[in-house]
Order: sequence, then C-alpha cells, then structure tokens
Amino acid sequence: MIKYYSGCKMKEWNDLDLGWRASFDNAWEAFKLNTSPIGCVIQNENGKIVASGKNMISSQNSNGMVLFNNKLAHAEINTILLLNESKHPNIRKYTLYTTLEPCILCFGAMVMGNIRFLKFASRDKFGGATSINKTHDYTMSKGINIEGPINGLEYIQICLLSYSEMENRPDNCERLLVDWERDCKEGVLLARELYSNKTLRRYSNENKNMEYVYNKILEKI
Repeated sequence: MIKYYSGCKMKEWNDLDLGWRASFDNAWEAFKLNTSPIGCVIQNENGKIVASGKNMISSQNSNGMVLFNNKLAHAEINTILLLNESKHPNIRKYTLYTTLEPCILCFGAMVMGNIRFLKFASRDKFGGATSINKTHDYTMSKGINIEGPINGLEYIQICLLSYSEMENRPDNCERLLVDWERDCKEGVLLARELYSNKTLRRYSNENKNMEYVYNKILEKI
C-alpha cells in the first residue's frame, strides 16, 4: 500500500528497501539516546549490510560506536569507521545509506573511504554538502553516484529531526526549522504537533521501535 503527502508516495514500512529500514532504525536509536536522530548503513554490492552506525554527538556512552560525546560523532563517520576497507576489495561498489544529506565532513569521509554510491533520505539546507560533488575537481573525478532526497522518507526524517531540535535546543532551534521548512514544510509542522504532546518521547520511553513510529506518522497523513 502507498500513501501520499503533497503528492509524494509514502511506502509502508515493509515495502522500504532494507538499507532504509536499517538506517531509520539507527536514527530512532539515536533519538532514544537524546542525540540527533540520524542513522546510516553501508550495503555491499549484494545488498548485505556490512556496517551500521548512528549519530552519537550527545551520547555519554559508546553503544558500540567508535565516536561518541564528540562533535565529530556523526552517523556516517561512525559507520565508515566500522568498515575495515582491507576486507572489502569491492568497496567502490558499496552504497552508503543515510537519513540526512551528509555534511562536508561526512561527504568527504565517504569519498576518501572509497564509497562511490550514496543514498540520502532528506535534504539539509543548513549543513548538507552534496553539492560539492559537482563543484570540486577532486570529488568530481571520483564519479560519485548520488540519489536523494527520497519522496516520503524526507518527511519522516525532517519530522524526527525537527522534534529533536525543539526538545534538546528549544532556544536555538528556529533557524534550523526555518531552513528545513523550505524543503519539507509538512515534516516540520508535524514535528510541532507531535512535540506539543511530547508524543515521540513517549514512544521512546515506551520502547517502541521505528516501525511503530513510522506507521504512526503515516496515520497522520
């Protein structure tokens, strides 16, 4: 079954690619840890997930990630660092999935890590840096294949991210929300609605999984 918001297709959870389900699972785990809800995985050329990570900037515990409680502890960085390139001779055929457009740090790490395929769910007007793929000679020479944003999934990610910012940085979040509204106004509006009732934090406290959260958001459409 497919639902729509503003004319965009919204797939049911089980109809999503494995890479997206795993990435959003990681984003939700990050949300439950009170850090930015951004998740990432790397799939090999056969579709097997070979590395999985989440944002850990605000987390006091590693939870299996390489970096935590550090401004560099982005989801993509943690995922790439978990992959031992020497054991993956076909790494240039691998795909990095991430729920948010990579920043300049993470896009650079992906390029230097020899990953040549990128899929991101949502644009990030504030920090996204995939535009350098068309403006920087070195990255242009690598032939990076980029797919994103993804209809429907952008709505989910912007909702999670906006809610997190309102919760964790209430005095400084508006400039980010204004940027995100430019690309996905519906996601920000839903986040405001859910935040008014503390809905997502209640789901977190009840230990609901991302599939449950995804389906609840679909009910709002």
